[in-house]
Amino acid sequence: MYFQKYVSKPAFILLLLFSFSISEPVVGQIQSSNPGSWTETDTWTGGVVPGINDAVLKDVEITNDSVVIPQGVTIQINNLTIGGGGKLVVNGNLVVHQNILMENKSVGYSMGSSAAVIVYGNFEIKNQVVISLSSFLVIYGDLTKDGSSNQGDVTIKNGNIYVLGNVDGNGWPDDFGCTSGDYSGNTPTESENCDYGNEQDFEDNQEDFPDDLVDLINCYDLSSISATPACPGGTSTLLLDNSELNNVTFEWQVKNGESWSVIGSTSSVTVSGIEDFTKEYRVVVRPVGESTCRISISRNVTIARSEGTIWTGTAGSDWNNPANWSCNSLPTLSDDVLIPAGPANYPVVTSGANALAKNITIETNAQITVIDNWLRASGELIGSGTLNAESGGVSFEGTTPQIIPEGVFANDLVRDIEIDNPAGVNSQATLFISNSLRVITGSFDTGNALTLLSNNSGTAYIDGSSNGSITGTVKMQRYLPSGFGYKYFSSPFSTSVVGDFSPYMDLVHPTNGFPHFFSYNENREDGAGEDISGWKAYTDATAPLFPGTGYAANISDTYDPVTVEITGEVNKGNISLNLENNNGTYTKGFNLVGNPYPSPIDWNLVNKTGIDDAVYFFTAGTEDRYTGTYTSYINGVSNDGRSTNVIASMQGFFVRVSDPGTPGRLDFTDAARVGYSSSSIFYQSNKKDLNSQLILTAGFKDEEIQDALVLYRFPGATNNFEKEFDAQKLLNTSVEVPSFYTTTPAGEKLSINAIAGFTSEALKEIPLGLNALKSGEISLDLKEVPATLFASHLYLKDEKEKIFWDLSKGAYSFTTQKGEYNERFSLVLSPVKLNTKDLDSAFKTFELSTSSGDIIIQTRLDDGVEGDLQLISYSGQVLQQKKTSGKKEIRFEGLQTGIYLVTLRSKDGEETRKILIQQ
Repeated sequence: MYFQKYVSKPAFILLLLFSFSISEPVVGQIQSSNPGSWTETDTWTGGVVPGINDAVLKDVEITNDSVVIPQGVTIQINNLTIGGGGKLVVNGNLVVHQNILMENKSVGYSMGSSAAVIVYGNFEIKNQVVISLSSFLVIYGDLTKDGSSNQGDVTIKNGNIYVLGNVDGNGWPDDFGCTSGDYSGNTPTESENCDYGNEQDFEDNQEDFPDDLVDLINCYDLSSISATPACPGGTSTLLLDNSELNNVTFEWQVKNGESWSVIGSTSSVTVSGIEDFTKEYRVVVRPVGESTCRISISRNVTIARSEGTIWTGTAGSDWNNPANWSCNSLPTLSDDVLIPAGPANYPVVTSGANALAKNITIETNAQITVIDNWLRASGELIGSGTLNAESGGVSFEGTTPQIIPEGVFANDLVRDIEIDNPAGVNSQATLFISNSLRVITGSFDTGNALTLLSNNSGTAYIDGSSNGSITGTVKMQRYLPSGFGYKYFSSPFSTSVVGDFSPYMDLVHPTNGFPHFFSYNENREDGAGEDISGWKAYTDATAPLFPGTGYAANISDTYDPVTVEITGEVNKGNISLNLENNNGTYTKGFNLVGNPYPSPIDWNLVNKTGIDDAVYFFTAGTEDRYTGTYTSYINGVSNDGRSTNVIASMQGFFVRVSDPGTPGRLDFTDAARVGYSSSSIFYQSNKKDLNSQLILTAGFKDEEIQDALVLYRFPGATNNFEKEFDAQKLLNTSVEVPSFYTTTPAGEKLSINAIAGFTSEALKEIPLGLNALKSGEISLDLKEVPATLFASHLYLKDEKEKIFWDLSKGAYSFTTQKGEYNERFSLVLSPVKLNTKDLDSAFKTFELSTSSGDIIIQTRLDDGVEGDLQLISYSGQVLQQKKTSGKKEIRFEGLQTGIYLVTLRSKDGEETRKILIQQ
């Protein structure tokens, strides 16, 4: 509503009563036909309402009827004629660009208390009329009247009347004239001698006009007045952007106290040395020569204080160089920042401190680039320019809701986003994040258009280390360098289904019907209740992918890279799994689980109850898409040299429930989530330092892939399996890769084996096992050994071939048949280099010596192995016979001088030795 600050003033009334003959009427382009509101179409001939959105201003004639301009409506016309019994009531605003002519014989014109009438031309009254006025009446031209002097009467109260031209009352009262110069443009009482303001009064009182009336009153359009922001002590340009201002003079003014001083007379002026940012400025425009538009006065403006928030780029592209900002100071989180189009350099945020800003406006063709640093904003991102954060991060840190607008990021890509706003952040953009998303406080609404990217450089993740939340769906990618064969997956979302994999693979083989997507049941049995493999086809596209559960997907029969993408609502908070060990023939307590979060997790921070500490990963083979190899990790050690405690997002893996019949439990929490991206290699994060590991490998000749077992030194370790230190061996299913492991006294196979160290004994033997799915030549090799932690000399013992191989000479090769070999090989560790005699004795099951007619036998059987000893004369007669086991000393006593034979028989075979007794 217009003029609200003046509504409380009493209205003024100007009554002019004159009797005069009717002149010839001015014929208007539009003539009234029915009484009513100015805005009603049936009030006007032809149903065309004048003065509202007219491209060309119209002449208007009102005769006989009454027309009302409603409050809040502004009408602009060319000429106005009121004739006959016509009447106009103005409650809104009326701007007449030419003249008003009144020819009616009754009350033909009145104004409401919050109305304004501006006449750029003349106001002419020709006959007996009654005029009732309220609020503002401004006449740039002349106010004239024809008629007798005794037909006029004037009463003005609290009026705002300005006549900038001449007043010809033709006998109006003498007090209707401003000869004394005392009138200020508004008449507070009836006793005022001066009844209207002149041009000087109009200029002096302009700043008291209502704000929304200033531009309307002016006959010259001065609405474009502006002042450029300035730094303290700097300069500002005051200007008008109006090319239609011709043949006029300009008078720029500044207000000092209650008076105005002239500071310039051109179309724009520059003010320098600015310290007072409260000062008001305006411009007065007058015509050169005769014109009804005698004066226009702009609204008052102040110069905005620039706080170093306008980018200039005069000193280069470094955001953190103060010389690149308009006031030689860097913006803060409280400063609005403008990146205009056109500077020689655009800002780059790279080295140094984070870039700070409140609202950031980037004009068209302008840009900000963030490289290995952060742009932190507490307000909005505005404009159609570009924010390039493909190699950097953007943090939203407001206290009121923030929006990420569509298209703000170059290529819709950003490396890192951080949300630290308790009021929340909404994304209206299509977003691709290449590294990380972290919501510290508040909520981040993805707008269902956020993708976590994955490629051969890494996989983006959602950092779970903070308390914020994410709403809306998210897409997460997982890049696979090769789509060939099985991959173990898990879902980071609570609403994803098996069908999410359909675009990237056949859930069922298209020709033979073999399923390619499996779940795993540790207690799986056939119809007769017999143990069978834990793998179960899981190919219903609508079947859910349960958080924390692992699945096997046979992606492809080609080696081309594949990027899998699944969608859902982000998992967060505690996720628990109850697992079993039913001592199945094939499953042996192993359960297939998975990382339930869209971020890597630290296995060491996952709560485990009744679960071995080891984790087991699968890698598809290179020749058969249905087979592959297993690797393991425990206690900082991996048998592939790559896996660590960090498990990638979307990664499935095996764990083992420790004890048959006793349930186990995994509890995943946000505390296990880590804040860095996983590697592009699916089942591992980064390479492990191998200096504390002894690694032996087994592989077929001409095959690149080998299987590895690891020995590492750990105080307190024993020869038995210990779930905190050792990893079981999951046998490889690839025909091309043998399975290699150590064995315990209980016959358990270990891929990672902790050993306590050495005693004073000369040798330490560690049994080795080998399982080959085909016949061929195999090489056993020593890959890594830290000499300071293990024996200085390492030997491979082959019981079958009776070979004792010094591993410092290189790999040991042999040919074998398909099968499992658990008693053929052992690793011998010695603190000293062994001589030929030592090597020969390494394969003897007993040693012989004599003492005073006795033969002393030192047996060297494995622990628990029993044997039969016989003493035989040289002629073949059995003289004595005794039982033995393991490592014992046995004596044959009371013998005469002569040559004797000693035979030891055990499950490992028979060995006979000859010895001479001399008295």
